[in-house]
Amino acid sequence: MKKINYVIVPIFIFCGVYATLDLTGILAYAKKSAKKSESKNVKLQNEIDEMKQEIQSLKKETKQNPIEKEETINGTYSNIEKIAGQNFKYTVKIYGDIWTSSLEPELFGEPEYEDGIVKGKDLFDNSGFFKQGYVYNNTVQIGRFSATKN
Repeated sequence: MKKINYVIVPIFIFCGVYATLDLTGILAYAKKSAKKSESKNVKLQNEIDEMKQEIQSLKKETKQNPIEKEETINGTYSNIEKIAGQNFKYTVKIYGDIWTSSLEPELFGEPEYEDGIVKGKDLFDNSGFFKQGYVYNNTVQIGRFSATKN
């Protein structure tokens, strides 16, 4: 079979003027454009594949080294303390850099209140110079009283 290198196609242009068109040149241009397009698609696909691999490695790294969730000490801590045969409800509330505590008798007597400032996990008086207590895990300790986070 013989290969056709050059094809002439008659085309009618305005007012019946007769012209010819080289289809092989058009086909060559179309092939060249297709190759460029294919080359761009291959490059884009390679970039996408690289990004997918990077995402997978980041997922593996995150699973191996999970981000430690910063535990906040904010919240309410409470306990029932027995003093001289009477029950007292001991409550400490910590929010941001402020803490308050109350010791309320179950039967008779006046409740006692304290407050201060928080530095890290340490509780200080209002001046910030005298440490009153601290928070460890889910427990707050102020003086001889302790309470667990609710």
